[in-house]
Amino acid sequence: MTTTPPAAREKGTIFGLALRAVRLHLGLDQKALAARLGVSFSTLKAWESGRRPPPGSARTLLRLLRQEGLLPLPAEVLDAIPAMILWRGADGSVRFRNRAFAARMPGAMANRRPDAAGPVPPVAWSERRFPDGSLLQIGIETSDRLRFLEFFRNMRSGAAICTAIDGGSDFIITDLNTAGEQIGRADRSVIGRRLSEAFPGSEPFGLLQVMGDVWRTGRPASIPDRYYRDERFEGWRECYVYKLTTGEVVVVFTDVSERVAATRARRQSELRVRTLLDASRDEILLLSKTGVILAINEAARVRLERRTGGVDPLGAKFDQVLPAGAARSRLAVLHDVVTTAKVAHFEEQIRQRWFEFWFVPVGQPGRSVEEVALYAREITERKRTEEQLRQSQKLQAIGQLTGGIAHDFNNLLAIIVGNLQLLQERLSGSNDVKDLLADAVWSAKRGAELTHRLLAFARRQALNPEVVNLNNAVRNMTQLLRRTLGAGIEVRERLAPDLAHALVDPGELERALINLALNARDAMPGGGVLTIATRNVILGAAAAAALEETEPGDYTLLEVIDTGTGMTTDVVKKAFEPFFTTKDVGEGSGLGLSMVYGFAKQSGGHVLLESTPEHGTTVKLFLPRAANVSDRKRTAAASIAWGSGRCRGRAVLVVEDEAKLRKVAVTMLRQLGCEVVGVGTAAAALAHCAAAGPIDVLFTDIELPGGMNGIELAARLRTQRPDIAVIYATGHATEAISAKPDDAAVLAKPYAWDELAHAIAGVLGARTDEGRATEERPLR
Repeated sequence: MTTTPPAAREKGTIFGLALRAVRLHLGLDQKALAARLGVSFSTLKAWESGRRPPPGSARTLLRLLRQEGLLPLPAEVLDAIPAMILWRGADGSVRFRNRAFAARMPGAMANRRPDAAGPVPPVAWSERRFPDGSLLQIGIETSDRLRFLEFFRNMRSGAAICTAIDGGSDFIITDLNTAGEQIGRADRSVIGRRLSEAFPGSEPFGLLQVMGDVWRTGRPASIPDRYYRDERFEGWRECYVYKLTTGEVVVVFTDVSERVAATRARRQSELRVRTLLDASRDEILLLSKTGVILAINEAARVRLERRTGGVDPLGAKFDQVLPAGAARSRLAVLHDVVTTAKVAHFEEQIRQRWFEFWFVPVGQPGRSVEEVALYAREITERKRTEEQLRQSQKLQAIGQLTGGIAHDFNNLLAIIVGNLQLLQERLSGSNDVKDLLADAVWSAKRGAELTHRLLAFARRQALNPEVVNLNNAVRNMTQLLRRTLGAGIEVRERLAPDLAHALVDPGELERALINLALNARDAMPGGGVLTIATRNVILGAAAAAALEETEPGDYTLLEVIDTGTGMTTDVVKKAFEPFFTTKDVGEGSGLGLSMVYGFAKQSGGHVLLESTPEHGTTVKLFLPRAANVSDRKRTAAASIAWGSGRCRGRAVLVVEDEAKLRKVAVTMLRQLGCEVVGVGTAAAALAHCAAAGPIDVLFTDIELPGGMNGIELAARLRTQRPDIAVIYATGHATEAISAKPDDAAVLAKPYAWDELAHAIAGVLGARTDEGRATEERPLR
């Protein structure tokens, strides 16, 4: 591979500069000038780019100049040549020096030969002496120019050197570097063409105007990211324009499409993040390590502007937007997070509201923390829900304990009550002894009532839900309540005319209403007004979630409202706990409201207590609506009016694992005239039935040992004896009781002799005359 010697390159560059200056002065493009000179287009391009022309080329150019009348060359042509031109007369005086010579050579050198002694820029000179003795010298800076050209051609940014024409309204491209060819999707054929023609997008882009301003003023200018479009390319460009000492204008341009796209993507991402942050109900701030607010979302801005009277908190410090005490505590936490680079989390009550705070260090692990993100969330509702959950769990735990005790106690009471009643039947002694027995029976029944309330609270009582019209139930109870509460209490009704029916146990509903009325009376010692109201309500998901263990849906609401002394918040929290009471010793068991609570929850509803000291109390009993008014549970157990005469001679199988209670039940039934067999397990009952004759009634406890309960035992026996009547005995409600047949009766322990007689008569009557089945009512 051959290389061009430096001297040849310099002479070629001089010739190329002169050639270009002549072409521009004549207003020709490269093709036209090539035709005039009789050379090929590629040859002319090579000459203008600096390749040394072959011998005789200069003479060809001179002939053209003579033809065009351009000899001697006009000053404007010589000034357009960036090479230094000096023309001396025969006596050595300076006839002409062009603009490049005046700019680059010191003034003192204008009157002496450029190659004379003294410091001059390193220049390669070429000269020609004319017949009149004058001397034309053309010089080009070697190192500076070559250095500039090398830098120019190897720039990563596109660059074009242009010469102004038409008073700076357009420009001729005199050079274009390699990067410019790539970025502009052009080749070197654009050299020598008008900028507006070679790159037609320049004018709408605003480049021509900026270049004209730079050419006229000499002050550099830039065009920031702007969209460019022409037939070759469209995309984002950034330009910098400056003027050379030669008068040429340089345009440095860069394709910034990727950067603009990345910037837009980043801004879009930031917008999405900002939108997400502003949509958050949490308060989010970015803090400097000294507590200056650097960024803030909308929720935090609204709250802080409310505190500062509308002043923008951005750029402020904590102590400028928060109370002094709160600011000190937050800055202390901030200092700890900056020092330790660890997340800080805490909860704090501010007035009546609870908040959760997170301080999170921002930055690379192992480096000092300069910024901290602060997240603040209101958790008042969560705290309230947690408190409700704790209260519910406490009540549930108490209920499990009391329910278990009540179940065992009911078995004992059943034995005591049964034996006392048997003694009453057999005793014919003095009235004093009978009175003692009556007192004992009364006390035992009183104990049974207490266990019933405990079971109600524990949601383990045996319920017989029916379709109930609450308005009728309230009307039926009003007269009784007026007599019971006394003349000082005015009882009012506020009943909804379109009230839906409720699905509840009517007996337990009456108990609950009486308990609430008595509590209201005790809260109004000086008299007052008791209002009983009904209405339909619909609980949505949010409202139901606020009431623990309550499903959304339609409910019938029973409200008991008094004008009494009311309760404090602490008392309201404990009101449903069993044995809790604010009454004096001996004036209350503390089981009234707990029974109402258990009844409501076991029925599938809820009870809500609202009270303010000196402003009365409202108890709201949410009861599930009946899906179908005509869908009533029916059972033979309601036929209790037929009397114990129907029991005589009937065969009864008693299944009870508690031996003493089994003995009491067997004795009672024999007193009724029944033929009775008692066993302790389901297996023994099945074995007896397989060997025995007809059995009219199965009287079984629900909970039995051995893996088979009373419900399952009855189902097995009915596959063998379809006509057998069934009575279940239970000390508390179980999940199994929901699977009992509709024609079976349920007898709650402890049961009295007459209750057992009515139950036997009822189921026997139903099996004899199924057409007389009526609405199920409580057996007690």
